[in-house]
Amino acid sequence: MSNQHHPPAPHAAAPAGPAGTTGSAATAAPPPGQHRRHTRRNILLGGAAALGLAATGTSAWALNRFVIDHTEITDVEAYEAENAAATSAATADASSITITDTSYTSSLTSIAIGTVATGSGDDTVTYYTADITVTDATAVRSAFANNEYGTNITAKPSRIAAEHDAVLAINGDYYGFRTDGILIRNGVVYRDDGVRDGMVFYSDGRCEIYDETSTGAQALLDAGAWNTLSFGPALVRDGQIPAGIDSVEVDTNFGNHSIQGTQPRTALGWVETDHYMFVVVDGRDEGYSRGVTMTELARIMAGLGCRAAYNLDGGGSSAMYWGGRIVNRPSNGGERATSDILYITRGHEMSVQTGPVPVRPRIAPGRRSPAGSPTRPTPGRGAAARGGRALPARLAVLVPAYQPDARLAGLVTDIRRRLPGAQVLVVDDGSGPAYEHVLAAARAAGAAVTGYPANAGKGAALRTGLARVAELWPDADVVCADADGQHTPADIAAVARRVRETGRMTLGVRAFTGPAPLRSRLGNRATALLFRGATGWRLRDTQTGLRGYPAGGLEWLLEVPGDRYEYELSALLRARELGMAVEEVEIATVYEPGNASSHFRPLRDSARIYAPLLRFTGASLASFVIDWVGVVVLHLLTGNLLASVVGARLISGAANFFMNRRVFRAAPGTVGRTAVRYAALALALVAASYLALAALTGIGIPLGVAKVVGDSAIYVASYAIQRRVVFREKV
Repeated sequence: MSNQHHPPAPHAAAPAGPAGTTGSAATAAPPPGQHRRHTRRNILLGGAAALGLAATGTSAWALNRFVIDHTEITDVEAYEAENAAATSAATADASSITITDTSYTSSLTSIAIGTVATGSGDDTVTYYTADITVTDATAVRSAFANNEYGTNITAKPSRIAAEHDAVLAINGDYYGFRTDGILIRNGVVYRDDGVRDGMVFYSDGRCEIYDETSTGAQALLDAGAWNTLSFGPALVRDGQIPAGIDSVEVDTNFGNHSIQGTQPRTALGWVETDHYMFVVVDGRDEGYSRGVTMTELARIMAGLGCRAAYNLDGGGSSAMYWGGRIVNRPSNGGERATSDILYITRGHEMSVQTGPVPVRPRIAPGRRSPAGSPTRPTPGRGAAARGGRALPARLAVLVPAYQPDARLAGLVTDIRRRLPGAQVLVVDDGSGPAYEHVLAAARAAGAAVTGYPANAGKGAALRTGLARVAELWPDADVVCADADGQHTPADIAAVARRVRETGRMTLGVRAFTGPAPLRSRLGNRATALLFRGATGWRLRDTQTGLRGYPAGGLEWLLEVPGDRYEYELSALLRARELGMAVEEVEIATVYEPGNASSHFRPLRDSARIYAPLLRFTGASLASFVIDWVGVVVLHLLTGNLLASVVGARLISGAANFFMNRRVFRAAPGTVGRTAVRYAALALALVAASYLALAALTGIGIPLGVAKVVGDSAIYVASYAIQRRVVFREKV
């Protein structure tokens, strides 16, 4: 039965009605106001549908263009080996290697690291220089993220550098964000579409600025080109600074025009044959470094003696890798993933270590078991199998240490006694010369000790240690333990056994039954509650420092953000995102009177720990209220569920977007890119919300209740996607 209204037949006479009206009750005019309501409803539905279609199409295009990986070559190393021209790199290994905090020398290469600070107050500019001299120009190499070539493929510069055994690296030209330019890397042509001024490195040690539109990749290759860069603008050409470089647009890609004003910058310069300069300028940090204009960057490069210099990707991407870590202060508060780096490889002979030594954790991504935890790698797939210096070990105990006391050596002795064959690695988190005797005692007790000169935080120490373990003992399980005596050798052994038995990440969970400080009891319970609310994951001790990880599954830990105490909570959030299974082992609760040896700062470090959860939870609750009210009000006005869901989500989504830009510390100048990614996510969430509401209201659940139940179910997914994808470019 249809409720459609049918008009009278053409030319049919309408019967007269009472009082001179025409038509019967069945064909009477609609009641006053009904037509307006129908019109309003149709407009709303039509507008929502049109907006939805437009947004869907735009989001699909934007996702495909700027977010989704498009891999054209899956194994770059193999591709370059097959396609290398006659200018392929020399294979000679360096010898007589010496590394200090600020220098690297070998029979083939010399590198000097400098830090320069000019100005004062808000006008301070801080930048890092690397003065490089090589005997073979092919020592300056390029590497792509994930050993893949294509668009939107990214990884953190430190990860790419470590995978290629780099002693020094800087971010490259972000080739993966565009589809044009001439791209020659390590003597192999990848792209030949000239559109701008580029920079070319020849295998004979020369460099020059050139016009891409007047030549081609093959002509450059025939002339001995080793690497080309396509970003710009050129900063120095033939020893002179070109005019108007502050207004040169890099390209016309969305959101990627030349960044004006004072900004973080990365540049590469050529001084003379086989002599190069890498420069990274920090910025967006008042009192430390404001950044520089393009002209100011050019003056820096010219002042360093560069006859040719070129601007690379900058902003939050600017990064210099040295001594196994990023040494500058990226404006994102941490590294931003990028598509490529330029680097110098460390020689493969044993070095004379007087400072931090770079590491090379070439870890294959762990396969996933049905239970959700990484499977163990095939024995011998690590550095030992590749001919490196890896030593056989089934267990490595990692101990981050900042200003440790005499108990450290005793801890090392007890671990080695209880766990025969275990390797102990102590990471000195910039303790200073006054603690060298403590570290020397740890070495004498059998520990390997590595570190860096300045305190960077527990998170940085853990990442440094995990990378070193992956290099030295790639087939070993890893247990992380504190240096202050809170973890007994028996508990360390218990966690190690559980990791070995299950192949899963394992937490040493404190029962807090002893004389633990009240703040620790309450703080741990509060954090566990917040963590459960944000993730839906019930863990009894989210703050424990005693953690075990199965062999071969460390790569994801090297990408977890946070340099201080927040790192451990962020690692749990990342484990949740990956769907990992986690085991728990109850351990003793050990606290010394007053917890005197702890370097935990209650207010500051608690804020660091709770901030990611509280900010996101607060923004989500505010947006949920807006969305809930919007759905109810719009449904009362329109009577249409789909229009109500879409309209309410448009309003709450806009509010949530700008709140979460602050929550996830989105980088300035990324509103467009993050908005595109957020819009794509919002559309997916709208669809999920509508389907959930339709199903729940269909079985008789009231709309208001159904809204609470349905949106709670997609909370965790939203957090994970926004944190890892939408707002990945952070300040």
